[in-house]
Amino acid sequence: MAGAEESISLLSRANLALIALAVVLEAASVASYSALTRVLLAAPGTPYPAIVAADLTGLGVSHAVPGGAAVGSAVRYRLLRRGTTMGSEDVVLALTFESVVSSVALVAILWVGLIASIPFFGLSPAYVTTAVVCAVVLGGIALALVGLTRADAVAPRVAVWIIDRLPARLRPRLTAALHYGATRLGSLLANGPLLRASSGWALANWLFDAASLWTFLAAYGFLAQPLGLLVVYSVATLAASVPITPSGLGVIEALLIPAVVALGADHTIAVIGVISWRLFEFWVPIPLSGVTYLAIRVREYLVRAR
Repeated sequence: MAGAEESISLLSRANLALIALAVVLEAASVASYSALTRVLLAAPGTPYPAIVAADLTGLGVSHAVPGGAAVGSAVRYRLLRRGTTMGSEDVVLALTFESVVSSVALVAILWVGLIASIPFFGLSPAYVTTAVVCAVVLGGIALALVGLTRADAVAPRVAVWIIDRLPARLRPRLTAALHYGATRLGSLLANGPLLRASSGWALANWLFDAASLWTFLAAYGFLAQPLGLLVVYSVATLAASVPITPSGLGVIEALLIPAVVALGADHTIAVIGVISWRLFEFWVPIPLSGVTYLAIRVREYLVRAR
């Protein structure tokens, strides 16, 4: 009973202006991801609101079903494919590259956060181990991306070896897709402005999300050390990428709440702050996805009716 009374008291004293700002920051995170989608699709004829609607629909689906990431990606592919003039291979490649860029950005944020936080939290074996693992992951992703564009590298040889062991009727199409993907990936990697823009939007997506978490905690009275919170946010978000539950449901909360307490927050503030953030980061996109899907279908109907 005392815990419930403390929670009610904390909610009644919350800074409503900061809560509103936290919600805006979460919306900015979603908008940044859609900007990343638009940059990689390179489809000038597709309205930005249509891309936001497709992304929100896919996001809501990914939060609502088991294996959510795969199902959400399939929904986004179908909606973006119908809404653009791009070929199916181009949309698949753009969404795959988007996922890679986003993952690399999150790992980079964690790595930089770990290094920058050493003066505040000291140099611990856990920090060193995590930094080394992140560096290895970044290096491995970079080598794999570059390797796919070179016929003599390991990655394409492995892909060819796998294709050669599949049923004969599938080999020509998969081989053509591999060559096409490697060519398009090479052009993406050679496009400096596109790489800078996509990296910037991917970083903005994660940083706005982390800033929303910090602001929710601040609204309840805890000013977290920004670098420390960025590190625990990145670790929890990376852990949530393992497909155990839809979008890390329960995993993120179980990791973040004790981590925020370790940063100095009162347990009640940590619980309410994290749950408030997850309300808008995880739960709100689910009903919103129904609204955005309906908006997409209405727009398609109106276009056909013209």
